[in-house]
Amino acid sequence: MQEADRYEWMRLRARRKVAKEIFIRDIFLSWYAKGINFRIDNIEKLIEWLKRETEGYDEIVTIGNSAGGYMAVICGCALHAKRIFSICGQFSLSHHNGHTATNPLLVKYGKEKFYENYRMIQKNTQIPVYYIYSHGVDHDCEQASYVEPLDNVRTIAVDSARHGKTLNPFDFPVLFSMEQEQLEGLFNAFAGRVVTADAVSIRIKGKIWLKKNKIMSKVVKIKTKFLYR
Repeated sequence: MQEADRYEWMRLRARRKVAKEIFIRDIFLSWYAKGINFRIDNIEKLIEWLKRETEGYDEIVTIGNSAGGYMAVICGCALHAKRIFSICGQFSLSHHNGHTATNPLLVKYGKEKFYENYRMIQKNTQIPVYYIYSHGVDHDCEQASYVEPLDNVRTIAVDSARHGKTLNPFDFPVLFSMEQEQLEGLFNAFAGRVVTADAVSIRIKGKIWLKKNKIMSKVVKIKTKFLYR
Protein backbone atom coordinates (compact mmCIF):
# COMPACT_ATOMS: atom_id res chain seq x y z
CA MET A 1 0.00 0.00 0.00
CA GLN A 2 1.37 3.39 -0.97
CA GLU A 3 1.69 5.91 1.83
CA ALA A 4 -0.13 8.55 -0.22
CA ASP A 5 -3.04 6.26 -1.08
CA ARG A 6 -6.46 7.04 0.36
CA TYR A 7 -8.92 4.33 1.27
CA GLU A 8 -12.54 4.98 2.16
CA TRP A 9 -12.68 2.72 5.22
CA MET A 10 -9.32 3.62 6.80
CA ARG A 11 -10.98 5.86 9.40
CA LEU A 12 -13.94 3.55 9.96
CA ARG A 13 -12.24 0.21 10.56
CA ALA A 14 -13.57 -2.26 13.11
CA ARG A 15 -12.96 -1.40 16.76
CA ARG A 16 -11.82 -4.89 17.70
CA LYS A 17 -8.27 -5.96 16.97
CA VAL A 18 -7.86 -8.02 13.82
CA ALA A 19 -4.88 -9.97 12.51
CA LYS A 20 -4.82 -8.37 9.06
CA GLU A 21 -6.57 -5.61 7.13
CA ILE A 22 -6.53 -5.28 3.35
CA PHE A 23 -7.74 -2.11 1.63
CA ILE A 24 -8.39 -1.98 -2.10
CA ARG A 25 -9.64 0.79 -4.37
CA ASP A 26 -11.11 0.91 -7.86
CA ILE A 27 -8.85 3.60 -9.33
CA PHE A 28 -10.49 3.20 -12.75
CA LEU A 29 -14.06 3.73 -11.44
CA SER A 30 -15.35 0.80 -13.47
CA TRP A 31 -16.68 -1.66 -10.86
CA TYR A 32 -13.24 -3.28 -10.77
CA ALA A 33 -13.48 -4.46 -14.40
CA LYS A 34 -9.84 -3.28 -14.72
CA GLY A 35 -8.86 -4.54 -11.28
CA ILE A 36 -6.92 -2.35 -8.87
CA ASN A 37 -3.68 -1.64 -10.75
CA PHE A 38 -1.81 -2.51 -13.92
CA ARG A 39 -0.66 -5.86 -12.51
CA ILE A 40 -3.89 -7.03 -10.92
CA ASP A 41 -5.96 -5.85 -13.86
CA ASN A 42 -9.19 -7.82 -13.66
CA ILE A 43 -11.55 -9.31 -11.10
CA GLU A 44 -10.22 -12.87 -11.47
CA LYS A 45 -6.67 -11.75 -10.68
CA LEU A 46 -7.92 -9.69 -7.75
CA ILE A 47 -9.73 -12.71 -6.29
CA GLU A 48 -6.65 -14.91 -6.68
CA TRP A 49 -4.45 -12.26 -5.04
CA LEU A 50 -6.88 -11.94 -2.13
CA LYS A 51 -6.97 -15.71 -1.73
CA ARG A 52 -3.19 -15.74 -1.32
CA GLU A 53 -3.26 -12.78 1.07
CA THR A 54 -5.92 -14.36 3.27
CA GLU A 55 -4.65 -17.92 3.23
CA GLY A 56 -4.59 -19.42 6.72
CA TYR A 57 -6.99 -16.91 8.28
CA ASP A 58 -10.06 -18.44 9.92
CA GLU A 59 -12.41 -15.46 9.76
CA ILE A 60 -12.72 -13.22 6.72
CA VAL A 61 -15.07 -10.23 6.55
CA THR A 62 -15.53 -8.14 3.40
CA ILE A 63 -16.82 -4.56 3.50
CA GLY A 64 -17.55 -2.00 0.81
CA ASN A 65 -19.60 1.02 -0.18
CA SER A 66 -21.35 1.43 -3.56
CA ALA A 67 -19.06 -0.22 -6.15
CA GLY A 68 -17.01 -1.41 -3.19
CA GLY A 69 -20.12 -3.11 -1.82
CA TYR A 70 -20.61 -4.79 -5.19
CA MET A 71 -17.03 -6.08 -4.98
CA ALA A 72 -17.37 -7.05 -1.31
CA VAL A 73 -20.09 -9.50 -2.34
CA ILE A 74 -18.03 -11.01 -5.18
CA CYS A 75 -14.88 -11.37 -3.09
CA GLY A 76 -16.75 -12.44 0.03
CA CYS A 77 -18.41 -15.30 -1.83
CA ALA A 78 -15.16 -16.32 -3.55
CA LEU A 79 -13.25 -16.26 -0.23
CA HIS A 80 -16.03 -18.02 1.73
CA ALA A 81 -16.16 -15.08 4.10
CA LYS A 82 -17.75 -15.29 7.52
CA ARG A 83 -19.91 -12.28 6.67
CA ILE A 84 -20.27 -9.52 4.08
CA PHE A 85 -21.19 -5.87 4.62
CA SER A 86 -22.48 -3.98 1.59
CA ILE A 87 -23.36 -0.30 1.98
CA CYS A 88 -25.44 0.83 -1.01
CA GLY A 89 -23.70 -1.79 -3.13
CA GLN A 90 -25.02 -3.13 -6.42
CA PHE A 91 -26.37 -6.65 -6.92
CA SER A 92 -27.20 -6.30 -10.61
CA LEU A 93 -25.04 -4.13 -12.83
CA SER A 94 -27.28 -4.99 -15.77
CA HIS A 95 -30.00 -2.97 -14.04
CA HIS A 96 -27.97 -0.03 -12.78
CA ASN A 97 -28.45 3.19 -14.75
CA GLY A 98 -27.20 1.65 -17.99
CA HIS A 99 -23.56 1.65 -16.87
CA THR A 100 -22.76 -1.63 -18.62
CA ALA A 101 -23.51 0.11 -21.93
CA THR A 102 -22.10 3.57 -21.17
CA ASN A 103 -19.04 3.09 -18.94
CA PRO A 104 -16.24 2.67 -21.51
CA LEU A 105 -14.14 0.36 -19.33
CA LEU A 106 -17.12 -1.82 -18.45
CA VAL A 107 -18.02 -2.00 -22.13
CA LYS A 108 -14.49 -3.08 -23.04
CA TYR A 109 -13.41 -5.17 -20.05
CA GLY A 110 -16.56 -6.03 -18.10
CA LYS A 111 -17.56 -9.68 -17.75
CA GLU A 112 -21.20 -10.62 -17.56
CA LYS A 113 -20.56 -13.47 -15.12
CA PHE A 114 -19.92 -10.84 -12.44
CA TYR A 115 -22.79 -8.49 -13.31
CA GLU A 116 -25.51 -10.33 -11.37
CA ASN A 117 -23.65 -10.94 -8.12
CA TYR A 118 -26.87 -11.69 -6.24
CA ARG A 119 -26.66 -15.10 -7.91
CA MET A 120 -23.41 -15.70 -6.05
CA ILE A 121 -25.25 -14.98 -2.80
CA GLN A 122 -27.88 -17.55 -3.81
CA LYS A 123 -25.13 -20.16 -4.20
CA ASN A 124 -23.48 -19.29 -0.88
CA THR A 125 -26.39 -19.43 1.53
CA GLN A 126 -24.06 -20.06 4.47
CA ILE A 127 -22.65 -16.51 4.20
CA PRO A 128 -24.76 -13.77 5.81
CA VAL A 129 -24.88 -10.52 3.84
CA TYR A 130 -25.71 -7.28 5.67
CA TYR A 131 -27.00 -4.63 3.29
CA ILE A 132 -27.60 -1.02 4.33
CA TYR A 133 -29.00 1.36 1.74
CA SER A 134 -30.52 4.80 1.19
CA HIS A 135 -34.28 4.38 0.88
CA GLY A 136 -34.68 7.77 -0.80
CA VAL A 137 -32.51 6.74 -3.77
CA ASP A 138 -34.44 4.91 -6.48
CA HIS A 139 -31.58 2.80 -7.80
CA ASP A 140 -30.62 1.73 -4.26
CA CYS A 141 -34.19 0.52 -3.70
CA GLU A 142 -34.11 -1.31 -7.02
CA GLN A 143 -30.88 -3.05 -6.05
CA ALA A 144 -32.39 -4.02 -2.70
CA SER A 145 -35.26 -5.73 -4.53
CA TYR A 146 -32.87 -8.28 -6.06
CA VAL A 147 -31.86 -9.65 -2.67
CA GLU A 148 -35.15 -9.22 -0.83
CA PRO A 149 -36.17 -12.88 -1.44
CA LEU A 150 -32.81 -14.26 -0.23
CA ASP A 151 -32.84 -15.75 3.27
CA ASN A 152 -29.18 -14.99 4.01
CA VAL A 153 -29.47 -11.24 3.29
CA ARG A 154 -30.41 -8.80 6.05
CA THR A 155 -31.25 -5.20 5.17
CA ILE A 156 -31.62 -1.83 6.86
CA ALA A 157 -33.37 0.86 4.81
CA VAL A 158 -32.17 4.27 6.00
CA ASP A 159 -34.19 7.45 5.55
CA SER A 160 -31.67 9.15 3.27
CA ALA A 161 -31.84 10.67 -0.21
CA ARG A 162 -28.08 10.44 -0.83
CA HIS A 163 -26.44 7.37 -2.28
CA GLY A 164 -23.77 6.09 0.10
CA LYS A 165 -24.93 8.23 3.04
CA THR A 166 -26.66 5.88 5.43
CA LEU A 167 -25.61 5.40 9.06
CA ASN A 168 -23.79 7.91 11.22
CA PRO A 169 -20.09 7.30 10.42
CA PHE A 170 -19.15 6.72 14.06
CA ASP A 171 -21.44 3.67 14.16
CA PHE A 172 -19.60 1.67 11.50
CA PRO A 173 -16.59 0.61 13.63
CA VAL A 174 -19.01 -0.72 16.24
CA LEU A 175 -21.17 -2.42 13.63
CA PHE A 176 -18.20 -4.17 12.02
CA SER A 177 -17.08 -5.48 15.43
CA MET A 178 -20.41 -7.03 16.41
CA GLU A 179 -20.84 -10.75 16.90
CA GLN A 180 -23.31 -12.65 14.74
CA GLU A 181 -26.04 -12.69 17.36
CA GLN A 182 -25.78 -8.93 17.86
CA LEU A 183 -25.95 -8.26 14.13
CA GLU A 184 -28.99 -10.47 13.72
CA GLY A 185 -30.73 -8.67 16.58
CA LEU A 186 -29.94 -5.24 15.12
CA PHE A 187 -31.05 -6.01 11.58
CA ASN A 188 -34.16 -7.92 12.70
CA ALA A 189 -35.19 -4.94 14.83
CA PHE A 190 -35.38 -2.73 11.72
CA ALA A 191 -36.58 -5.29 9.19
CA GLY A 192 -39.38 -4.15 6.89
CA ARG A 193 -39.31 -0.46 7.78
CA VAL A 194 -37.47 2.74 6.99
CA VAL A 195 -35.41 4.12 9.87
CA THR A 196 -33.27 7.15 10.61
CA ALA A 197 -29.53 6.93 11.15
CA ASP A 198 -30.03 8.25 14.67
CA ALA A 199 -32.48 5.46 15.48
CA VAL A 200 -29.82 2.93 14.51
CA SER A 201 -27.24 4.74 16.67
CA ILE A 202 -29.53 4.59 19.69
CA ARG A 203 -30.18 0.90 19.13
CA ILE A 204 -26.45 0.21 18.83
CA LYS A 205 -25.12 2.12 21.85
CA GLY A 206 -27.84 4.35 23.30
CA LYS A 207 -28.79 8.03 23.38
CA ILE A 208 -25.71 9.18 25.30
CA TRP A 209 -23.46 7.56 22.67
CA LEU A 210 -25.35 9.37 19.91
CA LYS A 211 -25.25 12.75 21.63
CA LYS A 212 -21.55 12.50 22.54
CA ASN A 213 -20.46 11.51 19.04
CA LYS A 214 -22.57 14.19 17.37
CA ILE A 215 -20.90 16.82 19.55
CA MET A 216 -17.46 15.39 18.75
CA SER A 217 -18.28 15.40 15.02
CA LYS A 218 -19.24 19.09 15.19
CA VAL A 219 -16.02 19.93 17.03
CA VAL A 220 -13.95 18.17 14.35
CA LYS A 221 -15.80 20.06 11.58
CA ILE A 222 -15.19 23.39 13.33
CA LYS A 223 -11.50 22.64 13.83
CA THR A 224 -11.12 21.54 10.21
CA LYS A 225 -12.86 24.68 8.95
CA PHE A 226 -10.62 26.86 11.15
CA LEU A 227 -7.42 25.11 9.99
CA TYR A 228 -8.19 25.29 6.29
CA ARG A 229 -10.02 28.58 5.97
